[in-house]
Amino acid sequence: MAIVVMASGCGNVRTTDSTEEDVVDSLDIILATDSLFAEYDEKAEEAGNLPRTVDETFEDFIFNFASRERFQKARITFPLHLRAFDDDMVIYKEEWQYQELFGGRDFYTVFFSSMEQSEIEKDSKVEAVDFENINLTDSVVKTLHFDKQEGLWKLTKQTLSAIEKHPLHDFLQFYGRFASDSLFRHSALQNSIQYVTTDPEDEFTHIEGTISAEQWDTFAPELPRGEITNINYGQPLARSREIVLLKRGIANGMYDELHFHNGERGWKLNYYEN
Repeated sequence: MAIVVMASGCGNVRTTDSTEEDVVDSLDIILATDSLFAEYDEKAEEAGNLPRTVDETFEDFIFNFASRERFQKARITFPLHLRAFDDDMVIYKEEWQYQELFGGRDFYTVFFSSMEQSEIEKDSKVEAVDFENINLTDSVVKTLHFDKQEGLWKLTKQTLSAIEKHPLHDFLQFYGRFASDSLFRHSALQNSIQYVTTDPEDEFTHIEGTISAEQWDTFAPELPRGEITNINYGQPLARSREIVLLKRGIANGMYDELHFHNGERGWKLNYYEN
């Protein structure tokens, strides 16, 4: 059987008596110690050896795994177990094809049942995480199962499953229509939506207020459709009446936070922050 696997500031402060050599030396130190800018050779990357901060949290690790082909391959336990619906098979190292994970987008999405749950993203004690590519069009979920082994994150299993088996199945059905059908979307907006945004004159200050459903199109963000991601740290989602969708930029300042509540009339958007 042929199975097609879906692919998915540091700055230098110069004093008045600084020399050019001082600035260069300072930059070298930053490059050597800061995980975001650290230099490393190809052999280190092939061995999966990036700066120590890469494995502190899964969030740090996954962006390197998704963007560096040799590093990705080095962080997979081969032969990799693949569970494709009802079939079990293995993928050997020479068969692995690089997976971008984020679908070429400059953002990703995560689901929580409350904002308090999002604190788990920074928890260095988490040792098992599932990264999900959810195809809303084909109703298929590709899940990459990661475990932390001797301090290093490793991909240990891959699963393809029907979206009906996902704990957020009902919400995902709703969201698929909400993102793609404008008439349905307006019917799923609460009459008054709480709105929080950054003060354009002071980025450290927030402005809070409300917008009406009729004003939504003026303030609404771009909603991912077709395929979305989720990072499952173990947060309970099944049967939750509250779902928070976080849309975060990759290497940019994009941030959207949408809250949905499931009441007597079904799911409704009642809070938006950007």
